[in-house]
Amino acid sequence: LEDSNNAINVEWFEVQEPYEQVLEEKLSNCTYQSVLVGAGRLAPSVADAIGKNGCNQIKFGSFDSVPKMDLLVAEGKIDFVIDQFNHLQGWAAVQYAALYVTTGHVFAPPQGGVYLSGPVFSTKNNFTTGTL
Repeated sequence: LEDSNNAINVEWFEVQEPYEQVLEEKLSNCTYQSVLVGAGRLAPSVADAIGKNGCNQIKFGSFDSVPKMDLLVAEGKIDFVIDQFNHLQGWAAVQYAALYVTTGHVFAPPQGGVYLSGPVFSTKNNFTTGTL
């Protein structure tokens, strides 16, 4: 994402092998304000390219809170991770529907009547003890 004359420009590009070389080239001039990676498997390579090029002003985030991603956040190499809570968005919805279809019953609604299923933005400041 670039900000030029108060306009926001979005650049979409696919990265293929060798990831490290392509990412170092793309990030070599540090012109981006932020980078959002859709595939968590690329996050370590993007973090390395940002660090090698000295682009510390770039806000960097990715999806899926897994141990490798959480460690990158804890080390300050990635600013945030968007945890999609796949088990709540997928599994729980199917279970709730199956219960209703097979029995006619529903789970008791939580306080407030809304099932919170994500997403959650995890940063270095809001990890709970034991998640790293």
